[in-house]
Amino acid sequence: MARTFERKALYEEVWATSLSTLGPKYGLSDNGLRRICKAMNIPLPPAGHWTKVAAGQPIWVRDVAMALAVLGNQ
Repeated sequence: MARTFERKALYEEVWATSLSTLGPKYGLSDNGLRRICKAMNIPLPPAGHWTKVAAGQPIWVRDVAMALAVLGNQ
């Protein structure tokens, strides 16, 4: 079954929740969803991002202006 994704919507979801949580929502593994993001040139949170969020540690946030510029070039 083919599924289509909107780039901006997927970007927002990927930065709102982990791939391991988001993947099953679409019937995919986290690696399957990661591949889709790579193919669509969607930046992903760095390794350890969600662990830091869960621990309440400060996190690195990708430059929103840059990300929006990338997403604007669909």
